[in-house]
Amino acid sequence: MINNSKYILKLIQHPRSLIYSLPTWCRLRRKSPTSISDQFEYKKILCWCLSLCFISGAANALKTDASQPIHIDADHLTVDQKNMVTVFTGNVVISQGSMLAHASLAQASQDKDGYKTIHMTGSPVTFSQLNDDGDKTEGQGNVFDYNTKNNLAVLTGRARVKKGDNLVMGDKLTYNTQTQIYSANSNNANGVSTTKSGRVTVILQPQKGGGNGSDSTIKLQ
Repeated sequence: MINNSKYILKLIQHPRSLIYSLPTWCRLRRKSPTSISDQFEYKKILCWCLSLCFISGAANALKTDASQPIHIDADHLTVDQKNMVTVFTGNVVISQGSMLAHASLAQASQDKDGYKTIHMTGSPVTFSQLNDDGDKTEGQGNVFDYNTKNNLAVLTGRARVKKGDNLVMGDKLTYNTQTQIYSANSNNANGVSTTKSGRVTVILQPQKGGGNGSDSTIKLQ
């Protein structure tokens, strides 16, 4: 039995030890021999990409989450060292502090130009995270994609993001991490809506304590 606190401390003090201890760190339920070269920058890519699973709520995310270790639980792990692709499959659970995500598949990769991507699928993919203001950001969709080349985080297929009592629903929700602009579409790539109404739905609750109503911006950050 591994003492979690001592184990995590060891990883922080000696990051390279994570490479050799990866199967234990990820707590893979179906253990099999795994050989990972210390030249493969798996830790950097995976930890950086997985932290972006919650990018839609990142602006006000609980600041202490970023300093917490990332825990991954899955049935199977595949590492392609040559192409810099790592895939977790089978009831994937990812957590970091208050952040929690569930998916059937989670894939992190980096191309030859250094751009990083993350791809997650599920029925649906779900995520939640506490914010510094005390509210919780929750979201779900059939597919989640993020690419540093275009700075877009995209949630598709019965997508919804809820912060506190405010809610946005659509077939496709997009967030640009550079411009901090959200967009929502009501139809998927085939032109067929996966929402019941066939339209984008936005629900905004009145601000607590009233207000002059001068600010009509949709705030899900």
